Amino acid sequence: MILSKYWAVIETNYNEVDSVSEIPDESFTPTKDGDFIVKEITLEQYQTYKTERWANQQKVYAYTPATETYSIEDREQVPATIDKTEVDADGLDTITISNLPNPTAVIVDEQTYTVTDGAFTASFDTAGEYLIVCRSKWYLDKEFTIDAS
Repeated sequence: MILSKYWAVIETNYNEVDSVSEIPDESFTPTKDGDFIVKEITLEQYQTYKTERWANQQKVYAYTPATETYSIEDREQVPATIDKTEVDADGLDTITISNLPNPTAVIVDEQTYTVTDGAFTASFDTAGEYLIVCRSKWYLDKEFTIDAS
């Protein structure tokens, strides 16, 4: 009889469980690979992730390295900040969004830009209201509305 073990793949930059897996004993060895580590978890922890976290994308299954414990927590919004939300529609006046995780998709009126350096700058040539959405895997989306006049 093959016994099952349960594994959590933990993203180490955010200490969040990215996924869990049930794999038969001795067919899988946990390894560290890039920004992820793999740790053995209990059946109860596996079931908690599958029921509480997987069913609600606004929750995270957090991992605390110091105590090697897991907990269900509210997912935070992208920690982005913006310097202003009103600009001149002259193509010269800019807005800057900072504190973006790497990577973040910044969506401006359905046009997507991938940001890897933590900041996004934009200007607008046409007057109007612009919706900017900041989207990162480990966070809830954060939106800004820009008034260009």
